[in-house]
Amino acid sequence: MRKLASARVEDRRHSGTAEDGRPGCVRAYSFPLTGDFLEYACLGGPLTRMRCTHDDQYLVVAGEDGCVAVFDVKDRQERVTRGGGSALPWSEEILVTKSDLEEKALAAQELRNKIEELQLHNEYQLRLKDMSYGEKIKEVTEKYMQDLEQEKNKRGSARERRVDAAAQTIRVAAAARTLGRSAP
Repeated sequence: MRKLASARVEDRRHSGTAEDGRPGCVRAYSFPLTGDFLEYACLGGPLTRMRCTHDDQYLVVAGEDGCVAVFDVKDRQERVTRGGGSALPWSEEILVTKSDLEEKALAAQELRNKIEELQLHNEYQLRLKDMSYGEKIKEVTEKYMQDLEQEKNKRGSARERRVDAAAQTIRVAAAARTLGRSAP
């Protein structure tokens, strides 16, 4: 036995064990001492501290491994009259080793790096597509401009032919008039 804790109620005593290499245990003795006890293994390492709360309802135990255990040590009569419900709710916290935390942090960092790498890859692919589409737009624009120039040239030459044909018609008509006046 390494630690002792007594409740104000005189019918029980608690002790803790602290043997190196063995889990920490809490022993509950009835008082007066008869040698009979109940043992509860609750810690991964030797027990270092043990105290009853001010109202003698709970026994708090701490070990070298950093774990804390809380026991409901109310008198059995009190437990029966209260309805037998759980006095303490389950804890939301989880105790993990430092190596587990480091592994999780490393895995999270690797995932962040992978996300960053994928984002860079996506940005590169988008830039390549933008360049490709830009080149296609430039080619289509150049082709359109060439077609437009060709149409302008066709239209211009058709206009020139019409103007030439009209001029030719005027010259022929003028020549015919001049011939018609000089012939009688």
